[in-house]
Amino acid sequence: MNSNRKHIRAFQENVVRLAMLPDRSIAAVAVRLGIPVRKLRSWVRKSKDELIKLRNELKQAHEEIEILKKANGKCLYSTKYVGAAREAPAPDFLNALH
Repeated sequence: MNSNRKHIRAFQENVVRLAMLPDRSIAAVAVRLGIPVRKLRSWVRKSKDELIKLRNELKQAHEEIEILKKANGKCLYSTKYVGAAREAPAPDFLNALH
């Protein structure tokens, strides 16, 4: 990405933050900065959509982490006893069969 696009993206992000302040309206910010109101509304909508998408991804990641934690706990629990069974000596009646 060239530096011009980076500056434009940074400008858009700052304008959207300004428009999202509780004491500001999108129209007032657009008029003040000389930006078409439709354009600013579009930026705000895209920003909100992106925020929703990121929140959903974060929620899904947290759910996956919880599933993995539970699965890991079960694996640790079961291998703890499997390992103990391997290390335990065979009962005497099994030794008599050999």
